[in-house]
Amino acid sequence: MTGGWLTFGSVAINAYEHGLISLPVSILAVACMFAGATGSTFLIERRCPR
Repeated sequence: MTGGWLTFGSVAINAYEHGLISLPVSILAVACMFAGATGSTFLIERRCPR
């Protein structure tokens, strides 16, 4: 699951490097990716306690 989030973050950075999106959009995409990963981790911990 973490690999999927990292892939989306890498795509946003690569799109910026190739000039497909601007720097603010790239930063926003990576920030949303981290927020989604953090939120999903908390939800998984809540539903499947150890």
